[in-house]
Amino acid sequence: MNQIENIKEKINQIILENMPGISVKELTDNVELFSLGLNSLNAVSLVLGLEEIFGFEFDMNEISYESFRTIADIVGLVRNKLDVTF
Repeated sequence: MNQIENIKEKINQIILENMPGISVKELTDNVELFSLGLNSLNAVSLVLGLEEIFGFEFDMNEISYESFRTIADIVGLVRNKLDVTF
């Protein structure tokens, strides 16, 4: 498994923990997380979970609807924070 796939797997795990009504089959790269039920409360838990599992803190300007709209968006954000290239 390459590093990007590893990042994506960890993100999916955190999403599933914070949004128990979602199945792993629904977690495609471009699915709109807010259409699956992501709200402000579980979004905060998602942010905190990402910070904990990846060992960094987001800057306030990095936390936005656009940054957390899809899994692909979150992967890009985490990849940039970790300075991981494809």
